Amino acid sequence: MSNFLRPRIAVVGSGPSGSILTALLADKGADVTLFNGGKRPEMIVGESGIPALVPVMRRLGIEEEVAAIAQHKPGATFAFGSESPIQLSFRSIEGILPAYSYNLPRPQFDQIIENRARRSKARWIEKEAGIILAQEGSGREVMFDDETLALVPEWEGRQPDLIVDATGRRRTVARLLKIPVKTGPRKDAAHFAHFTNWKHPGPPGQIVISRTVYGGWSWQIPLRDCMSVGVVVPGETLRAFGSTPEERLEAAIEKDPILSAAGADRQRISGVPIYSNYQLISDRSFGPGWAAVGDAFGFVDPMLSPGMWIALRSGECLADLINPDGPNDWDAMLRTYEDEMRHRLVSWQELIEKFYNGEMMAAYATGERFANSVFGPLFKVVNRHIDRHFASMCCGAYTEKPYSRKLLGFLCKNPRGFDPANYRIGA
Repeated sequence: MSNFLRPRIAVVGSGPSGSILTALLADKGADVTLFNGGKRPEMIVGESGIPALVPVMRRLGIEEEVAAIAQHKPGATFAFGSESPIQLSFRSIEGILPAYSYNLPRPQFDQIIENRARRSKARWIEKEAGIILAQEGSGREVMFDDETLALVPEWEGRQPDLIVDATGRRRTVARLLKIPVKTGPRKDAAHFAHFTNWKHPGPPGQIVISRTVYGGWSWQIPLRDCMSVGVVVPGETLRAFGSTPEERLEAAIEKDPILSAAGADRQRISGVPIYSNYQLISDRSFGPGWAAVGDAFGFVDPMLSPGMWIALRSGECLADLINPDGPNDWDAMLRTYEDEMRHRLVSWQELIEKFYNGEMMAAYATGERFANSVFGPLFKVVNRHIDRHFASMCCGAYTEKPYSRKLLGFLCKNPRGFDPANYRIGA
């Protein structure tokens, strides 16, 4: 590490996690340099946000900009075929988090965060950074090559104190170091596109998550000028639907009663991107001289839409821990960062698994039945308490709280007449 008191931070990647880290560090007066490696895709998965995103937008001072391009989101509807749809309103979290979120046109949203970072006093390098294995005895695991160092004359040929990998699913440093990963059980693929003339059941802005008849799930995310529609299905199932992404998505819509009814008059106005739906957490998120943020550390699942918030929170968390004036106990500080983010990823994984196996929706349906049939004041208080914790976990406020996790676990084991199999998604 450098002997200079003021640490020099290099961020590789200008996606949401890299941009928020850069903006917040620069706001604190840190010496931070961002390497912008190029353009991102025109369409990016992850267009639905959770209410926990709103305080982050407010901290960055960008909520008004986001509201001008995004669709206000009041909640979510979950549909399970013959079972009655379950409506989740964000009103139940009022006083804990903002009782709304946004459906986000991702390229524009990502650009707003990047522009916020560009308005800071960070140093921007419009080139791909070259990261290589460090020399033995250097006290670090990775470093920049000479060509990259030459792009920042202020460094005088010295390595930065910390290289932050914000390269998303490329996971540049983890792949270079061959860091093992833990993967989840689901090996699905997501096909999605934007449509006009799509019937939305309402309320305006409410996303619809539904179980498909062929073993996966679908989303309908209202954007301002179109509907984002996607299916998340085992890869072998989708491959049997056609030879191209367009054929497979069209067949998936036609074969599912909920999607085919809503999209009877649809017109596709975009291409059909494909994303693998994986759950992956690296065994390590840091080492001597480096750290990883966002998807470069871990990604849990698109179900319940936590991905964007987790990515932004990882950059926010690391920025809050770094002392811009030095000195920094890098190992202790990065271990604190990793512990928080790993706990967050595992907590969301646990919550999402309870959704996939049907336990969470069966427990929620039980509460709704009792709320509609039992009128005692004590029960109403208990039911509101449960509903508040349930919604707050799905919205990002209580996902990691031990009490909320234990409460949900108890309710999932005691569904009181509602069979989790009726709400299960996939095998």
